[in-house]
Amino acid sequence: FLDACFTNLHSIAINVEQPAEMRLLNTTGKLTTKTSVNPIPSFPDYWKIKGDLLTAREEESFSSLENLMKYPYRWVLSYNAKLYRGQTLALPADFMFYGTLSHRIFQELLLIPGVLKMGESQLRKLYITTAQKCIDRKGLLLYSQGEEGNLKIFREYLFEKFRILVGHLKENNWEVEGCEIKVSGKIGKEAVGGKCDLLLKRIKNNTLEKAIVDLKYSGKSKYRKLMEDGEDLQLAIYSKLFHPLANYC
Repeated sequence: FLDACFTNLHSIAINVEQPAEMRLLNTTGKLTTKTSVNPIPSFPDYWKIKGDLLTAREEESFSSLENLMKYPYRWVLSYNAKLYRGQTLALPADFMFYGTLSHRIFQELLLIPGVLKMGESQLRKLYITTAQKCIDRKGLLLYSQGEEGNLKIFREYLFEKFRILVGHLKENNWEVEGCEIKVSGKIGKEAVGGKCDLLLKRIKNNTLEKAIVDLKYSGKSKYRKLMEDGEDLQLAIYSKLFHPLANYC
């Protein structure tokens, strides 16, 4: 591209060391020659859709609802036409890989009977054993060259986050009802399904209360802002679905 535009690019370099004397260096005129170009083909302006691709599905998820509201063409092509990428070998994005692995470690630990009654030393031993098992099963990429720092995070540093979570649960008398729980319900007339990372329950003032914990490996400021601004639509929907008796979690 540069060769097509300039025969000597340095000839138009600008001297900005002394702004008052900014000038083009060696302003001898330069000629360019035309080159053949193969333009990128443009996307089609319209799709012609036949059949029942625009009909409502039996149930929507938060992800499909988001696409339906913001990018309806994605909803049609992904969820109704079922157009997906080919079955090629593709590793997940880093944050997805780390997030899935940390979810697995936390969930296995939280489902162990009596885990909320353990002392810190016992909890640490259990974490080390469980984390190593999950890494060996689902995180072999962490043994590749260059991943030593991330391997240490999962073996050691992530325990501190788990310890803090367990501390919150103990302090507020929560019990673990389950992990990766799927549920379906209706929001208005729309059938919606959801899956929460961690569902908690407790009895307070003779009333059954439930809470949803959405585990995130990264994006702290993004999700904190969503909650503080009252715009976390996913948690709002799940709140109604997972505790229909009280109508919210």
